[in-house]
Amino acid sequence: MRYALKKFVTMVITIIMVTLFVFLAFNLISGDPVISILGTDATPERVEALRRELHLDDPVILRYFRWFFNFMRGDMGVSYSYKINVRSMILEKVPVTATMAIMAFFLMIIIAIPLGIHTSKHQGSALDRTVIILNQIIMSIPPFFSGILLTFIFGRVLKLFTPGGYVSYQKDFGSFLWYMFFPSLAIALPKATMAIKLLRGSLISEYNMDYVRTAYSKGNSTNGVLYGHMLKNAILPVITFLGMALTDMIAGSIIVEQVFSIPGLGRILLTSISNRDYPVVLAIIVIISAMVLLVNMLIDIIYSLIDPRISFEE
Repeated sequence: MRYALKKFVTMVITIIMVTLFVFLAFNLISGDPVISILGTDATPERVEALRRELHLDDPVILRYFRWFFNFMRGDMGVSYSYKINVRSMILEKVPVTATMAIMAFFLMIIIAIPLGIHTSKHQGSALDRTVIILNQIIMSIPPFFSGILLTFIFGRVLKLFTPGGYVSYQKDFGSFLWYMFFPSLAIALPKATMAIKLLRGSLISEYNMDYVRTAYSKGNSTNGVLYGHMLKNAILPVITFLGMALTDMIAGSIIVEQVFSIPGLGRILLTSISNRDYPVVLAIIVIISAMVLLVNMLIDIIYSLIDPRISFEE
């Protein structure tokens, strides 16, 4: 409990620091949200009036604390560009990005765990050599290019889905999940190949341990030794990697959304950055940071539960 509380406090402090740095960074970079809203032809009087209305003429620190305490009360402000409540706008998009990241995570597990185990048991086999070659190829391809290839193969050639034909989860949940499968696969494949390589190497190293020879000497079968003894030890570094991979998937979904024309958090974030729409950008960054940090905290706790050598009192 103490270990979990320590991790939670660290997560909260990190989120606060992230919001502060992002807020200050947007006030240092070039660009003016007032000009983005009114255009370059706006009169100085209109520019000054809107600046006062948005409180952009207040000191930076004052604006930050005003935004922060409003955010803590659930008030994310109003979008400069869209003229709507940021909270309602983002809450509509969170399920899209979250679904893609979660689907990618489970696809990675479904692909990586069986192949990692099988290739470790059958080193040098045709499947093992094939997987190793494919791993090297897929790991060298970034997710956005994987998305382009999957769009061409499954969308244009096999016609399993319509590129750009995104269906909202509010309209047809089944069609939404089917469309989201392909961008999720684009995110999952590079991480799955890394997980296969890691699990395969971890299991192979375990085969040489004394406890494995002892387990075999007691008459255990290969599967009995593998699943009853080796996998628990070999899976620990893989769990850490899976946690890191999930956080990367949350961030990576921002890029893949552009390839598949998915109206998630990523598309709004990129548009809002270019428009200097600070309320939207800050809210999305806080949400993504919270998701990433929460996953890291849960992975640390799970790791500690699995491995008794890790003390909860650290």
